[in-house]
Amino acid sequence: MYKRLLFGLLVCLTTGVVKAGTHQAPPPDRLTVNMLANTEQVLLNGYPAITPLEKAVAYPENWQFTEIATPNPLFGWVLRSEKNNTKQQAYRILVASNRSLLTEGSADLWDSGQVNSDQSVHIPYNGKPLEAGNVYFWKVKTWDNHGDESPYSNVSAFKTADSFSAYSTDRYPIQKADEHPIVLSRLDGSTFLADFGKASFGRLRLNLYSETGTDSVIVHLGEAIKGGRVNRSPGGTIRYSRFVITPRQGLNSYLIAIPPDKRNTGSQAVLMPKHIGEVTPFRYCEIENYTHPLQEKDVVRESAFYPFNEHDSHFHCSDTVLNQVWELCKYSIKATSFLGVYVDGDRERIPYEADALINQLSHYGVANDFSMARYTHEYLIRKPTWPTEWILQSILMAWEDYMYTGNTLSMA
Repeated sequence: MYKRLLFGLLVCLTTGVVKAGTHQAPPPDRLTVNMLANTEQVLLNGYPAITPLEKAVAYPENWQFTEIATPNPLFGWVLRSEKNNTKQQAYRILVASNRSLLTEGSADLWDSGQVNSDQSVHIPYNGKPLEAGNVYFWKVKTWDNHGDESPYSNVSAFKTADSFSAYSTDRYPIQKADEHPIVLSRLDGSTFLADFGKASFGRLRLNLYSETGTDSVIVHLGEAIKGGRVNRSPGGTIRYSRFVITPRQGLNSYLIAIPPDKRNTGSQAVLMPKHIGEVTPFRYCEIENYTHPLQEKDVVRESAFYPFNEHDSHFHCSDTVLNQVWELCKYSIKATSFLGVYVDGDRERIPYEADALINQLSHYGVANDFSMARYTHEYLIRKPTWPTEWILQSILMAWEDYMYTGNTLSMA
């Protein structure tokens, strides 16, 4: 009896070992190239498009892409597991010039083979030379300390820049998102007030109807309200602007062009990219002298921002005020990213070292992105501001960049 129990126990243990060694782990995800995720994302006039990257580069449109400007980019991914205490033991990367070629054993540019390493970031490309201005495809699989082998990740793509440089901090293009007011109120027979809930940098698009084509509709954009109307004289650097539209006969869409401000579009300022256009910060929109019906879908704010993953961070506690402080801080990082570099806001649109250090640490706390902080730091090395002691903050920014990325290239 004892021998039969012992034999049964050994069978169970042996079976358990075999199963653990043949279990398939989840595939790696959140693939990055030069620490940038979603490098295959295509934008058209600033808006995300469904066109695949390899097709978008083949015909002319006002596309925007993330471009990789280094000939030996760095690959990264996130190891996934359904088990506790999991550590990567090995990886295998495949890189190809065509999506259809990216099958195991037929990658025409680089097959790393099984590399015994726990490193999952900053893996340098080590295959045939990449050419500038081309689209490439890659995927990765991993092995972990439980003996589990993952399937390959989804295929990711990236486009190389039109010319290479020995070092470059690659970035995402600025993108746009259409937002509708959360509240649209009719103040009287000819006045509407739209509240978008939060301020952002953008411009306004309206659908307006006119029977005669001789109407004059007045639009007020502002960051503040007073007495239930957009504040016309908010003071300080709180923004307010007024526009007059003469609608054409019938129902038409109108995009309000924001005139440039001499103070924040000078030689020292960071300028808006052409595919976005000039913007102004506003939360409220008041529409006067318009007697026809107006719905939320007719009022659109085209908000501009650096790509921001809302799911990278989350905070909630029993203190509602602290929750609101968290949301304010998180949203402020997104809303003030409209230039892809940490600036002083809308006053001068110039980065400052001490301000940038605070932005950098705040950004790290709410999003898994390092490119905007690094680009700002390197921008200020080339174009330092006038306060004598502020350039010293660049040392701290470089150190924080290294501490959060583990990458020393920006310090070299």
